[in-house]
Amino acid sequence: MLFGLNKKDLIYLAVLIALTFTLLTIFKDTTIVSYQRLAQLKLQQQLPLTDLTYLPVFLGIAQVLAFYFPSRILFKLKPFPLFVASVLMVTSSAFTNNFAAGNISEPVLLLLGQFVSPMLGISLAKLADVLFLLPLALFAAYLLLVKKGKRDPITVAVILVSVILPFIYPLAALPFLAALSAYSLGHAEEKKTREEMILGALLVMAITIYLIGFTVQKIALSVFAGVLVAVVMYTLTFRKKLNVAFILVLFFLSIQASTINISLAAKLDQETSSALAQLKALPQNSRITVVSSYLENISAPAQIIADRQVSYIDGFTFLFSAANTTPSFDYLLFDTLSLDSPKTISAATGAQPKFETFMFSQTGMQNQTKYIVFVSTKNYMMMPADNQNNPIGTTVYIGGDEESFYRLVELVTEDSRYVRFIHPRTDSDMNFFKLLFPDKFGQFASFNATQVWQSNSSRMQLYKFQGSAQ
Repeated sequence: MLFGLNKKDLIYLAVLIALTFTLLTIFKDTTIVSYQRLAQLKLQQQLPLTDLTYLPVFLGIAQVLAFYFPSRILFKLKPFPLFVASVLMVTSSAFTNNFAAGNISEPVLLLLGQFVSPMLGISLAKLADVLFLLPLALFAAYLLLVKKGKRDPITVAVILVSVILPFIYPLAALPFLAALSAYSLGHAEEKKTREEMILGALLVMAITIYLIGFTVQKIALSVFAGVLVAVVMYTLTFRKKLNVAFILVLFFLSIQASTINISLAAKLDQETSSALAQLKALPQNSRITVVSSYLENISAPAQIIADRQVSYIDGFTFLFSAANTTPSFDYLLFDTLSLDSPKTISAATGAQPKFETFMFSQTGMQNQTKYIVFVSTKNYMMMPADNQNNPIGTTVYIGGDEESFYRLVELVTEDSRYVRFIHPRTDSDMNFFKLLFPDKFGQFASFNATQVWQSNSSRMQLYKFQGSAQ
């Protein structure tokens, strides 16, 4: 043994490190919030131009080790319960929100020498970030305070911190919650009927809240489910097996929840990131605007990736208006997927667009006629097709109403996922139609717009604006 550790500890530590690294690096894209923090540091000249993708990952692993070693060596917690509690800590949203690859959170900023006060407001919703540790920690509080009557100042202080901190700053609560969870799991072999019922009820409540959601009404329903299971456990003879099953379910749900949490974080997609990198080669004094679904959030990634100041409102105002005045920018990076989001356009311009973009959904049969079905954000379009899925006839059906096929404009791209049929409606005089379809809608009268680059899928397109049209 080394410092009180045995072979099992070494195995558990190896698994913990491997799990932590895999989980935190499963999605490596930098979050939008992290770009904003990095851009602020860069503007303050406090950030070296280095790749910080893995810095939060290594900091997260360091936190796991800093929790495991003292808990095992100083506080003599049992290896397996400590391992399970550590896994629940690593897979909590509070942990992954701060240490996932590319996530520049308060702990990472502190390591970089930049102190940023965390969001310390009291909120019930923050409990969801430590949801799967809570039932085990509460069970430990019951064992310590009620069952064993340990009400010394240190024990009471640890329990109070574990109860209060999750409402304020869940990350700081993690070590306390995990330690209490390890204690409650270590008590599993000693528990009797009443303790089994309490632990089973708490675990079922946590599972129910995760599955159905986190509101006051749903919490009440989870309490009912927990009480029901406690009653069932009281009448059965295999209570211990039920508790083990609940813990295993909690274990795997926590890993699933953490993966979902990381995947759903608002990140910059790779194609936009590659497109922003093209801005590096533009003249240093160029006026650049970027039209994308990220709106003003695009300025921070551009600052980090391309070292360029960009605007977004100028591009939206130009593309989604009919004004024929000379643009106030030299280059426009256009993400054609922004056409799919009328809410984004409305947020940037203050006007509600009338045109609709339709993307492929499925094929189907109706009245012995084959149709290709396309969908927009709030509508659908059915297009008659032959057996090879080629459109036939001159009529399509939008929301059930007939419309001429020739009123549609097809946005062709190299990637079939981004092919769109656009129904202009009354917006056919908008500038983006002239930019994308000059042969159909005419060219600009007072300036030239030339495409100088496009992504491999044609989704991202970079245009240069200059001079007066001849």
